[in-house]
Amino acid sequence: MTCERHIDFPKGWRILVVGGDHHNTLASLRSLGRDGVPFDLLLHSGMKSADGLMVPSSKYCPKNFELVDNSVEAISEGYRSWLTDKDPRLCIVLASSDLSAYVADRELAPKGIVTYSFSGEPGRVAGLMDKYEQYVWAQAHGVPMARSVIVTSRDHAAAGLSFPLILKPLVSAFGEKTDIAIVDSPDSYAAAVTRLFADGYERLLVQEVVDFDYEAVASGCIFLSDGKESHITLRKELTFPRKAGNVAIGCSEAAPEMEKLLEKVIGELSSEGFRGMFDIEVFATRDGAVLNEINFRQSGNMFACLDGGMSLPLLWALDAAGEEIRPPEPFGGRLRIVAEPQLVSGVTHRQIASAQRLPPWRGQIASPCARKTTRRRLGGFSSVASRPSFPRRYARRGVDGR
Repeated sequence: MTCERHIDFPKGWRILVVGGDHHNTLASLRSLGRDGVPFDLLLHSGMKSADGLMVPSSKYCPKNFELVDNSVEAISEGYRSWLTDKDPRLCIVLASSDLSAYVADRELAPKGIVTYSFSGEPGRVAGLMDKYEQYVWAQAHGVPMARSVIVTSRDHAAAGLSFPLILKPLVSAFGEKTDIAIVDSPDSYAAAVTRLFADGYERLLVQEVVDFDYEAVASGCIFLSDGKESHITLRKELTFPRKAGNVAIGCSEAAPEMEKLLEKVIGELSSEGFRGMFDIEVFATRDGAVLNEINFRQSGNMFACLDGGMSLPLLWALDAAGEEIRPPEPFGGRLRIVAEPQLVSGVTHRQIASAQRLPPWRGQIASPCARKTTRRRLGGFSSVASRPSFPRRYARRGVDGR
């Protein structure tokens, strides 16, 4: 592993980054690796070999890492193996996928291992990964959200809902984004539920489609020491799948109406004891902001926060280890990103900064990690030239300093 800077992480502490072969995990590697913070990696994938995977091509990837299957059992065994010779009280787990966060909250949080969880309520994060439970939570807290029901393989009726409808796996940790379907008629609904139940799902979430102007996602963290939070809100300009996916192309924005809803959601989570990374999706509609969903793990867009002092995975780990930090303030400015591999061939994480100078970042931690080292500067951020697509082979060569 190579690094551009170096900070002295508190002695005795051990860090495990765990996630899938995705830019969620890659952001954790970058955040820690840039500052020379040692860590271990538990990577889960459907592949039996690391050959051709993206994360292992990162220059920050540890030479020795463990590759396990995409299953609760395999990740659980990976956690147990990693903990064999360690003091659980000095362990920090950076969960970078729904599945790893689900297992960590159920199995590691009860042991006092630092991971993303509700204080004194291990297992509650795993419970709230059920999207219908999030709908119930939102209703109880006066947070607007699309009307939702659960349908089962025995009862397909989406009682009380009006078309168009969106069908989703009930728990993201056990589903695929490609299994999200938008339907606008009884016939298309019947075909979609039949296909999804045939694929092995036993329960699905069905929601009324929200007619929104745009969607935004807040990528951030609620810190352990004082419950303060930092986030960056990215407006989605292009998504995949259609109206059902991650940011493919987007820009940072802090619209007052959206931030007001985010402040309420984040504040309620914090007051109930949640501490950790989050990814919160909201819709801008003619009637106001509407919550889409909450993900209790690092965002796939966290890479957009790394420069300029918002290296939140690193700050979370430092805070967990008892170091004094000054969390950056929530940020909205002019930052454009191209993020999704589904739409941008061979590129999974690139950011394009505006030529207009960004406001200075505040609250950087007092360490060498606050100093930026970039290949080229444009408006204060590291940047690369914009291209519509890239040859697939570049994804295996550590393009953009992976």
